[in-house]
Amino acid sequence: MMGMSLVYNILKELGQSTLNYKGVKTNLFGIPKFGKYGDRAISDSLSYLQSKCLITYDGEFYHINQKGR
Repeated sequence: MMGMSLVYNILKELGQSTLNYKGVKTNLFGIPKFGKYGDRAISDSLSYLQSKCLITYDGEFYHINQKGR
């Protein structure tokens, strides 16, 4: 099962961030907030969020759905 803290952090950041850098939501300094997690963990968590219809991917960016807010 996915670490729920990572899922929560992804949803929180997608809901609050306003800056994009190469398709990744970042803080004001352009630094992704998921630095302590490996690429595989983030990818798996994003797939999980998509399967639950909490986020969508338009081929370039991830967007949080109303259900994920």
